[in-house]
Amino acid sequence: MNNLTIKKIAFGILLAGYASSSAFALVANTQSAISGNAPVLYSKSSGAEAHTLTVKFASDDKGQNLLGKTDPIKVGQYMVISFDLKDDDGDEDTGQILESLTLHVKVGDAWKDIERKDLEASREKGKIVIKLDGKFAGATKIGFTLQERTEFGLPSNGEWLRVANIWNSANPTPSPEKPKTPPKDGDKPGPSTDPVDLPEPTGPILSDDFRIAIYKVENSVAVNKVDYSTQAVAPQYGETFTAVVLDNAGQDFTSSFSFVWKLKGEYEGVGAKDDVLAEGTTIVLGSSDLGQKSHNSMYNTAYKAGAQGYQLEVSTTTAESTAEPTAEPTVD
Repeated sequence: MNNLTIKKIAFGILLAGYASSSAFALVANTQSAISGNAPVLYSKSSGAEAHTLTVKFASDDKGQNLLGKTDPIKVGQYMVISFDLKDDDGDEDTGQILESLTLHVKVGDAWKDIERKDLEASREKGKIVIKLDGKFAGATKIGFTLQERTEFGLPSNGEWLRVANIWNSANPTPSPEKPKTPPKDGDKPGPSTDPVDLPEPTGPILSDDFRIAIYKVENSVAVNKVDYSTQAVAPQYGETFTAVVLDNAGQDFTSSFSFVWKLKGEYEGVGAKDDVLAEGTTIVLGSSDLGQKSHNSMYNTAYKAGAQGYQLEVSTTTAESTAEPTAEPTVD
């Protein structure tokens, strides 16, 4: 009797096991991976629009000590691109935006691209800090292209943003594809339409290597054998002079600048006034009419003998000046 009971129990367990192994479940999965939201950049201004940025200049490599409105921008300082990255899924940028960066820099009459690998740049949270090295010397326009990116997420890439010139008051141009051509002079996109997002000091970017030479022009050619700013040779009435901006290597950056000519010093107890004699690359001292006996009437009536007895001074302004520069003579 006991043996029979044991056999019934064993048989019951066997049936239970059979029933269990015969069970099944329906399974299905989506044909595509779960997606989230693309990252979007916003400038630092209040109520910023999507796909905008803030650009400033700073004296430190963390981008904290911003330049003032009247401070000149110099090689060795830093350009700071700031933004708020918004991603509804919580995905974050850990350096991906910086790696997408290409700079577009105009020096003189030519645009050149500077790829990420050729930039001395770093990333702080919400900003990219770029050192202005010698490649930026003389730059009058700076643009850039970057992509809204995060390290993870589907999608992890947003739009490509293109800024033609950081001093333009216009929103960047967003595009799903990276622009293939550099900006042109007439391109409008800037970092933002909000003035607080734009850098206050303007170019050109200066270098401690820059200096101005003053040459006499003969037959529309600048004769560079005599630099009147370093050699004690007297300028004469009726002669034409031109300003040339050079660096220590002799590279010419004149086209990045505009110029203002004035008198300097004192003669017969009368100090030079702040009168602008001419605007532009060249000046005719006194008059171009060499047959004229007196050139004194060309200058302030407070002077005893016109421009005689004073030094000729030239200083740079930005290339964005409203002054129309005189046609540049060829440097011999």
